[in-house]
Amino acid sequence: MSGPPAPEMLSLIVPAYNEVGRIEATLSEALAYLRAGGRPFEILVVDDGSTDDTARLVARIAADEPRLRCVSLPRNRGKGCAVRTGMLAAVGDYVIFTDADGSTPIAEITPMLARLRGGADVVIGSRALPT
Repeated sequence: MSGPPAPEMLSLIVPAYNEVGRIEATLSEALAYLRAGGRPFEILVVDDGSTDDTARLVARIAADEPRLRCVSLPRNRGKGCAVRTGMLAAVGDYVIFTDADGSTPIAEITPMLARLRGGADVVIGSRALPT
């Protein structure tokens, strides 16, 4: 006899290049939101060869949160490479990426997941389009 299905896991990808001044607030907000959601999650910060302390800061935060990890690229390869690296390393049923500057409110995950669960293969958000 099988039990209820396991909750769907969410992977949040955060590409980052020299974001030491902004990423802590973004991660704090994302962690609070995802913890409150009650579903399994992981956050993957992909450090794109930063020359500042971005990777070190993320590692410090991750020491207290095992669902957060940093994947470091040895040199700057661009946002596309960082996003791709994170997507390939993700293990979640749903994979979403957001920018390290927090420009997209983390709560936008809820309507994105609704669309994905509704059958969409891809959901793209834009600040330039009306809601």
